[in-house]
Amino acid sequence: MSMKRRLPVEAYGNLAATTDPERALACDPLRRGAVARLSVVRPGGGLLLTNVLFVCVGNQGRSVMAERLFRDAAGGAHQARSAGAAPGAEVHEVAVASLAEVGIDASDHVPRKLDDEMIEWADVIVAACDGVCPVVPGKRNENWHLPDPMGRPLAEVRVFRDDIKRRVDTLLDELGPATA
Repeated sequence: MSMKRRLPVEAYGNLAATTDPERALACDPLRRGAVARLSVVRPGGGLLLTNVLFVCVGNQGRSVMAERLFRDAAGGAHQARSAGAAPGAEVHEVAVASLAEVGIDASDHVPRKLDDEMIEWADVIVAACDGVCPVVPGKRNENWHLPDPMGRPLAEVRVFRDDIKRRVDTLLDELGPATA
């Protein structure tokens, strides 16, 4: 059993308050652009599913769209959750509307706070927001630098959604097939 290092929960909250890029946690440059299979082989054969955590500041738009698009595309082969460093009260209506256009219902989403339990659960952590990247040692970390859909017209959010879908498909290709 490997020892997993944790960041104090306060560090996640500080990410939302950090506007100075020098003080923000930087993405691991050695992992940027790396294409590696993350799936784990279980004893006796067969691949284990991968747990992917999508994070943004409010857990109201970008991370929600990424989580729901990932779940839909993965079809149960891998799992996804989302959380925010400083979660808002509800998901952005424009994010829900853009997902509904492609047959995905996110109207039941309740923004959640990023915590140690979610970090522990995750094999891959994707920072969906722009400028904040929680890097957790021992995990695969990615930063997608996505724009915030809040207050944007639906036509713009469709473009964001389609970009997220392409990124999700690429991530799923990298993770490979798995069985639960």
